[in-house]
Amino acid sequence: METMQKPELTFQLPLKSTISLTLASLAGLVASLGLLKTEIEHLNNPTGSLNCDLSLLVGCSSSISSPEAHLLLGLPNTALGIGFFSILLFVAVASILGTKLPRPLWNLLAVATAGSLGVIVFFLYASIFKFQALCPYCLVIWSATFIATGILLPFATAICGRETIRRIGQPLHANAWAVVVGLFLITAITVLLGMSEKIGMML
Repeated sequence: METMQKPELTFQLPLKSTISLTLASLAGLVASLGLLKTEIEHLNNPTGSLNCDLSLLVGCSSSISSPEAHLLLGLPNTALGIGFFSILLFVAVASILGTKLPRPLWNLLAVATAGSLGVIVFFLYASIFKFQALCPYCLVIWSATFIATGILLPFATAICGRETIRRIGQPLHANAWAVVVGLFLITAITVLLGMSEKIGMML
């Protein structure tokens, strides 16, 4: 008598994706901590120079105290980033150790990553068209989030309980690098178009 195979309820990221997520989370966490430290220093000495002001194009003094940098009840965006990347790093390390996680948790991580990407799109727009400067810490945070998005969103759809969504997610998961490259290309093109005059002044 044939026994029905139980559906898989827990899942583990492939090793390559796990390593990439670990490195991205670590980079994002370090950059978030650095940005928070810089903001604290700026609060203590508002007239002092900031270590993140590297050039006319790359700097954070114009945005570090802005409302756009404090979207949730006045809390610094970077504080949310610290929590976000800490969770991702914990999950990545757990995956390296062989831990399988339930589908709802992967879905939750994917939703959180999508939300983080939305915040980044908003702040990227403000950086280009309002502040006309790119925060170096933010560039690292954005890059880390792009990598996390390219890993977690396709993976969550690839293991979805609905077959129609799985069919979309599986090829995306198999080509996660294309999602990441696409996000970087869109960002680079937007920066070049939106800050062309300022870039021209530096050449």
